[in-house]
Amino acid sequence: MRQKIFSRIPSGYKIHFSGHDKVWTLVLGLMLLFVLGLSLSWKLRTESVIQDINNRHSQQTRLVFNIFSREASELGLRASEMRDSFLLTRFLTDRTDEHRTDVYRLFSNTIKTHPAYEYLHVLDNAGIEVLRVARATVENLEQAPDDSKDYSQGESYRQAIELLGDQFLVTAMAPEVGNGRLVVGAVPSYEVITPLVVSGEKYGYLIYRLNSTVFFNKFRTFFLLGKLKSELDIYTNSGVWTTSGESTEWTWASLPATQEMIKEFGKGDIQPLPNRISDQWIQFVDFFGRATAVNPASAPLDVRLFRKGQTLLNSQAKITPVVVRVDYDAMLSSVSLSPSDRRMELVWALLAAVICALVGNYVWLKVSGWITQMRRERRELQDAANLDFLTGVLTRKAFLTYATPHFSELPTLVRPSAILMLDLDCFKAINDNYGHFAGDAVLQEIAKAVERELRENDRIARWGGDEFVILLGSVEPRQVYSIAERIRIGVMGIKHDVSLAGKAQVTASIGIISARGGSLTDSIEYADKALYQAKKGGGNRVVVIPYDDGAIAQDANVGAVV
Repeated sequence: MRQKIFSRIPSGYKIHFSGHDKVWTLVLGLMLLFVLGLSLSWKLRTESVIQDINNRHSQQTRLVFNIFSREASELGLRASEMRDSFLLTRFLTDRTDEHRTDVYRLFSNTIKTHPAYEYLHVLDNAGIEVLRVARATVENLEQAPDDSKDYSQGESYRQAIELLGDQFLVTAMAPEVGNGRLVVGAVPSYEVITPLVVSGEKYGYLIYRLNSTVFFNKFRTFFLLGKLKSELDIYTNSGVWTTSGESTEWTWASLPATQEMIKEFGKGDIQPLPNRISDQWIQFVDFFGRATAVNPASAPLDVRLFRKGQTLLNSQAKITPVVVRVDYDAMLSSVSLSPSDRRMELVWALLAAVICALVGNYVWLKVSGWITQMRRERRELQDAANLDFLTGVLTRKAFLTYATPHFSELPTLVRPSAILMLDLDCFKAINDNYGHFAGDAVLQEIAKAVERELRENDRIARWGGDEFVILLGSVEPRQVYSIAERIRIGVMGIKHDVSLAGKAQVTASIGIISARGGSLTDSIEYADKALYQAKKGGGNRVVVIPYDDGAIAQDANVGAVV
């Protein structure tokens, strides 16, 4: 098929393009271009999906922080209402068994009403438990148990004694069985702590713990990316809570050292960029809330729901990241960028490059062939206008156009030129004796013979009939005669096949004018006068006439008749 295609293309064009090396160079070039474009596409698509996940992560963090703020405010409001209840105030000022039983029933009803409450208890100023109501025992006990615990060394008491009378603290709690170790299947929980103040006197502290699994599972729903394999870390002041898309359980681990946190996440003022932390995982980080300048360890939350100037505090670490790790290969697969998808796209890109190269080559061949044909036809039209149809030399009009710049109206030219007028002797006898076709053949052979004697920049034209005009450019007068003589001898030496009976010879008379100035028309006129002298002298001779006076300067008669 390739040979069939190239057979229609001009040979001059084939030399420049149709070789196999040219085609394969085009194929390889397009392959390289397609692969580079595909690589750029992969990079842009990868960056796009990473940026989308990062933006989604930031938006979800802000959303969850707002939800947490609202729910923490509601918890604080409930704690405020419970703390100010008449039954609790009466029990604090007068700790009778009857009043203690009333408070126990109040707390029991509260736990039964709110499924998230795990227990409520009251501590005195020394951290000793005064009253406790736990979900595990509330159904079996009609009154408060008499046993009490000492919480003076606990984290809850240490945080409670720093609170003012109008403050409520929401703080995340470590699992009771943690003790600094990794805990699998732990239950996320928070405590609400507030001082118990009556008439300006502090009587102790109210503490209740909430099971936050439901709230943490909201985090899980927000942050984990559906079908993508991913993991979620939520940092709190008590430790790090971790879950994954493949599990509904939470794992707790103690917080890393502060310097490790800063090294991993910075100081919390700038969101870290997505980071490929291993061959499997890419990590996205945002911060849960922001620390305050007054007390970086305690960031106040929404206080609009509180009465009498009461304030809700959220005990958080200075750096509180929410971290999502996503399986890198799974992420790429979600946008068809897995290794197998890339290999398939690469194959299609290479195939497309080959097809485009072959189609482009074919189209280029067709277009270039058409252009070449148009140029050839234009050149043929130009040749038809400028070349004599019989002899192939210039026409009179084309000769005048070409020769005019070699002459000037100025008195003297730097480079002299010469005009030769050549006429065949007794050429009419050829046409009369052998026919016009034989005469045409003689003219063609003589024109070719004269052209062989000329230089590259010289020109010959058919002036009319059997008469020719020749331009010799940039030639000294002493050289002109020898050139003309070679032409005359060459013409005379041709034996023309004019018939089956024999051959014929034709001689030529040549008139010359060598000019350093004047117009082309004048030079042709003088050359024609010199030709007339040659014909008058018997023909088959060269006559040179100087431009100044028209006198015969040199005459060579070598005789010879057809």
